Amino acid sequence: MAASFDLVTQPWIPVRHEGRLIEVSLEDALLRAAEFQAIEDQSPLVLAALHRFLLAVLHRALKGPEDVGQLAIWFRDGFPEGPIRAYLATHHDRFDLFDPAQPFYQVPDFGRDLSERAWTILAPELNSDNNKVLFDHTITAHPEPLHAAHAARLIVANQTFALSAGKSVLCHTATAPIATAATILVQGNNLLETLCLNLAPYTARQSARDRASWEESPLTVALLKDNEAARRPPTGIVDRYTWQTRAIKLHPEERDGETIVTRISYASGVRCDDPAEIGDPLVAYRRDQKDAARRYPIGFFRDGRSLWRSFDTLLPVPERYNGAPVEGAAIIEYAGALYEELALDDGGTPQIAQVLVIGQANEQAKIEFWRMERYQLPTALLGDPDLRTLITESLTLADETGQRLNGAARALAKKLLSQGKRDPHKDDISKLVGSFPHGAAYWSGLERDFAEWLAGLGPDDLQQMSATKRRWVAQVARRARDAWALTARSVGDDARALRAIFDSEGILLVYLTGLSDEATEGGSMSGPAAFIASLGRLGKNDLGKVATLRRSLSSDPGEDVRAFPMVERHLPTDRPWNEDWDRQMYYLVAGLWATVNTASVLAAAVAAVAAEASAAEMEPETPPADTPPTEPQEVALGERGRPQRRSFGWTVAQVYRQRGEIDSIEQRFIALLDADDAPQLAHHLRQLVQLARAGEVRVHWVTLLDDLRYWNDDERRVQQRWAREFYRAMHMTNEANDDTAVQPNTEGA
Repeated sequence: MAASFDLVTQPWIPVRHEGRLIEVSLEDALLRAAEFQAIEDQSPLVLAALHRFLLAVLHRALKGPEDVGQLAIWFRDGFPEGPIRAYLATHHDRFDLFDPAQPFYQVPDFGRDLSERAWTILAPELNSDNNKVLFDHTITAHPEPLHAAHAARLIVANQTFALSAGKSVLCHTATAPIATAATILVQGNNLLETLCLNLAPYTARQSARDRASWEESPLTVALLKDNEAARRPPTGIVDRYTWQTRAIKLHPEERDGETIVTRISYASGVRCDDPAEIGDPLVAYRRDQKDAARRYPIGFFRDGRSLWRSFDTLLPVPERYNGAPVEGAAIIEYAGALYEELALDDGGTPQIAQVLVIGQANEQAKIEFWRMERYQLPTALLGDPDLRTLITESLTLADETGQRLNGAARALAKKLLSQGKRDPHKDDISKLVGSFPHGAAYWSGLERDFAEWLAGLGPDDLQQMSATKRRWVAQVARRARDAWALTARSVGDDARALRAIFDSEGILLVYLTGLSDEATEGGSMSGPAAFIASLGRLGKNDLGKVATLRRSLSSDPGEDVRAFPMVERHLPTDRPWNEDWDRQMYYLVAGLWATVNTASVLAAAVAAVAAEASAAEMEPETPPADTPPTEPQEVALGERGRPQRRSFGWTVAQVYRQRGEIDSIEQRFIALLDADDAPQLAHHLRQLVQLARAGEVRVHWVTLLDDLRYWNDDERRVQQRWAREFYRAMHMTNEANDDTAVQPNTEGA
């Protein structure tokens, strides 16, 4: 009797049911989905592939969902039984794993004479011709028998995640459309909810042109030998979900009354010409920088970075991805719309959504590892563009801090390796840096912090973004300090090591001091430091807005409505005793900053950044050139490397000394100290800032803004400190004050 295994009625899909792991049929998985907690399998690839398979069947059987309202009905009441049973009956023969004429997901005329291999080629974790293995010692000539249920799961996973492996007996093998992508699944409280949350909109028009692989005639060897015939674009999302990347034929055997498989035929399948107009809703994409019609799925690992460090790229709303536009996984937005619809209907929806991210990392045709990560996102925030912005800014901060940390580590390595006046080779520096624990300690700690921070977000956090951001800033600063302390301990405590630590940690500690200030600020995002940083970003991206800020000084501070978009959103929520004064000072400093950072100055700064980037290989210990200077340039190192802020009084003293100690500078400064309203301050500050710009003397913008906010303090402590620093610096010799060299005024540019 011919072998048979009916996927519709026989158990093969592993699910969690009442605390036990059982296998159920395709029919039960769909019609009894609410009874099962989730699909479970030891392989994340099988888990993702089975979900995609079930979604494909639902789309084709139900010809929908047409809209989110229909999906909400299914979410509450279950899937309609009639259409599903009718569809499975129509295509019943195509769901037989061993049908001689049209076996499930296979090529019926692909015989042993063309290819015969061990079935282990279907499972990347097992030994086969091309798989890397550590602890599996399967002998491919005599593999353990493969049972039918397991074979069905492996075929579905292999068709979904197979990698290109060179020539085969038919054609050159291609990579499956999402083999290198991070697959996104939103998980509900049971299998029914999970399937509903991952069903994309599927209109009648989409349904009419789309097809599942089992709805088409079976592939043939003759077709697959033709390079041109064996390639095409997908017709829709179901075609994507059921793509036949490989030509597979199971050769069943009878053993002890059971049908098993030990040998299969295996070769290239259909190559996917991926069109930009039909995307996979479970995958995020980046578009080609040179050809917008081409796009690539975002992978699980990029440039050695864990996925969480690019988590924002998986969320909806196009952004920038290394200079190219990004399309987040559409299913996140669809799931958000479903939760919103459910909330409108009954007011009771889960507060937290589980988001699974599944993928594999490969080196050419070899899988290095697979991984599944689980994140918690508040349901109210799914698809919210503000969430994307918040997460992007937070991850950017983590990256910038990691670069600063690594810069300090490179400086430390260089100091430790230096012999006399001869600098060590850059490769030796890199090797020593690679042995330091700073990177592993910093990123592994932040990975846990990020997952907890993400799960704790809520609508109130987006409305009060400053507090939300400050929580993250505090974690980043703490992890960086701990990582540096661990690295410092690792190099020893002899005199040479201590000197190297002292010489290399200054720029990092200054930067972390700025972060600590941000974390304790009551202002928007991070108070004055973040506001000045935002001006720096503005100078890099929009010179027109910089010019608008410059022109705003022709009015009293805070009165030019054209400057509102650049300043209002950065105003702190917890302000000093005079809220109106505080607002005026933000506008005043923004205008003054813009008078210094003109188009020509900013262009020169950009050119300097490019020059620094080209020299990065020669001087790798310096901070990355693409990191806008903010707090580190706001703070000078004083005694024992401790941060020492420079007030505007110190700046004016440098101008005074530079111009030959002329009395008019001192008189202008005294008039400034005597100013008691915003227009007077603006007048005198503008004059002195212009003189500083002409002499290329740095203005410490963060300190200036911080001081001006408390200008009207009854005890006039700011004015006293400015005067004290001015008169001390006036009489300080150049040798004693080697920090007073003139420097370009392009902070944040």
